[in-house]
Amino acid sequence: MLREFTLREFNLFHPSTRPAAPPIPPVLSVPPAPPNHPREPVDVLPEPVRTASPRVTNSRAQTLRSIADRMQGQIDVNMRPMTQNPTPKRNRQYRQRIIEGGNIQRTQEALRALADAHERGAVPIMLKDLKSKAQVAPLVRKRLESTGYYEVHEGDYADCSPIAQAIRELVVSVRSPEAAKVFAEQAHAQWIAELEDKVRRMSIRGFFPTPKLLIDKMLVAADLRPGDKVLEPSAGKGDIADAMKAQGVIPDVIEICGALWPILKAKGYTLVATDFLRHQGEDVEGGGYDKIVMNPPFEKGQDIDHVRHAYSLLKPDGRLVAIMSEGSFYRSDRKATEFRDWLADVGGESDKNPSDAFKGPGAFCPTSVATRMVTIQR
Repeated sequence: MLREFTLREFNLFHPSTRPAAPPIPPVLSVPPAPPNHPREPVDVLPEPVRTASPRVTNSRAQTLRSIADRMQGQIDVNMRPMTQNPTPKRNRQYRQRIIEGGNIQRTQEALRALADAHERGAVPIMLKDLKSKAQVAPLVRKRLESTGYYEVHEGDYADCSPIAQAIRELVVSVRSPEAAKVFAEQAHAQWIAELEDKVRRMSIRGFFPTPKLLIDKMLVAADLRPGDKVLEPSAGKGDIADAMKAQGVIPDVIEICGALWPILKAKGYTLVATDFLRHQGEDVEGGGYDKIVMNPPFEKGQDIDHVRHAYSLLKPDGRLVAIMSEGSFYRSDRKATEFRDWLADVGGESDKNPSDAFKGPGAFCPTSVATRMVTIQR
């Protein structure tokens, strides 16, 4: 059954009574440009360049630098000196540890270089994704190479890829002159250490380098002065000469064993002769040496021959300090007895060294031979 509409409902739905919609505004068209008159260009904003925010960049730099700083303890452990008797096996382990310490140092330096580059906003595109030690370390690592069971040395870089070359170039580009000098000195010291390792395993007669504690005692007795003309006539691998150079006095050196010459040359010494007993000091300015400090060979009384010849090369008031075998002071053969008489005549003094002077971690070639330190003032 249909119900009747009310007047209100009729007016609501009937089109004739619905209020008219507002008129639609006309679409304005752009008139065509007249001939030979180009339309004015519409300004278009360039798309913004997306760069890492300062917060992200600084955060990455802080993370990299924090990782690098935490590596210092590991570097110190690896680079610590040997504290045990240097047997061939222990020496190999020591060299491996030093080489690994060098790899950790290079990783630390690379991380710091990356941190600096992030702070400057100058990270090469190839390196922008490096953010951990695990990523950086293989890129700056050098190989451990061996030519024998006991002979190990540092090789070339293990990774020669473009990204590895890029990070190494970055490190060099930001390295300060001071840091470059330190790294060059470390590389040179490592080269010398490798040369010394080779001679450690050689059988060189009479080669027993002087331990540091004994060298310190000798230099106190020598009383080196600036401008002294000094000779080390049994230079070996240069330990006594190194200690004198550290005090500002560069000595003339003589060494008869050719296997030791590369070490002396690597340390910057020029040999004035190779056979000390034939060296007469003809070219020595002033006619002799102010000081002669020496640890001569002991076999067959060679220490006696060397000490007496060294005395002949001293200037008036010059001083001789030498390590000698204890045998020269108790043997009854003619050579030894004449030496003791001569030593008394020239006013020489002798002092027994500790029985373990050539033992322990500081001994390059340990020996139990008893020794004395002889001091003669001419």
